[in-house]
Amino acid sequence: AAQERAIKKDIVRLERQMEKAAEKLLDLLQEQESVPFNHARLLEITAELEEVRVNQTQLEGEWLAATIALEN
Repeated sequence: AAQERAIKKDIVRLERQMEKAAEKLLDLLQEQESVPFNHARLLEITAELEEVRVNQTQLEGEWLAATIALEN
């Protein structure tokens, strides 16, 4: 029972982090559209977008593992 609560807590934490990552992604995409001629900033945004996407993939993997653990 304690392990199940811990897993559920992890799932909630991961879902919050995934929501924050999705918001960050949208913010960066909006900023990218607002600075089409600022090449230096566009390069920075591109790097940040890649970091967010890598983070999202990692979070999704952790979330999937936690939900599978909860089912077992």
